Amino acid sequence: MRIIFFSLISILLSQTSLGEVSLPAAIMANQQALVQQGTCEGRWQELADVLGVQRHSLDEHSEVLFVPCANWSGFNVAWVIYAKIDEPSRADGAIVKPQLFVNYKPNQRVMADNVVYNVQWDDDEQAILAEYHRKTTGDCGTRAAYKWNSSQQAFVSIALAVRNECAPDGEGWEFLIH
Repeated sequence: MRIIFFSLISILLSQTSLGEVSLPAAIMANQQALVQQGTCEGRWQELADVLGVQRHSLDEHSEVLFVPCANWSGFNVAWVIYAKIDEPSRADGAIVKPQLFVNYKPNQRVMADNVVYNVQWDDDEQAILAEYHRKTTGDCGTRAAYKWNSSQQAFVSIALAVRNECAPDGEGWEFLIH
């Protein structure tokens, strides 16, 4: 199902003329910097037009924005996560904070990363759920969860599991953070 979904994205991107994504200047600048670093694709705005920019309320004065960044493999969509916090004293009325995440790609090391993959939002828990899939048969990759911490104004890791060896069953996940 995921392969079909991401194949559909590739078809839409190749056949559709897409407009500009409207985001705060700080996000636009950060996305461009990530393109220059090779973290995001130059076509991230096209991905944003197709997949959308997700906005979720954190509290009455802040929200989280999920901005698509890259679709290098066809089945792992990378997202950059921003916290936007109201700040009336600023000219633009808000502070925009790109979030860093503890992450792990199979057979690599634990690292701080600007992006998370295949994100979902859990509104009840105010948490991001993410999965990085290896391109192979079987179930393997990385699964992670990050919860909003309002006092730190950041997402903190609450779970990180990896499965380096791909297999058809759901067991064998090693928890690096739990």
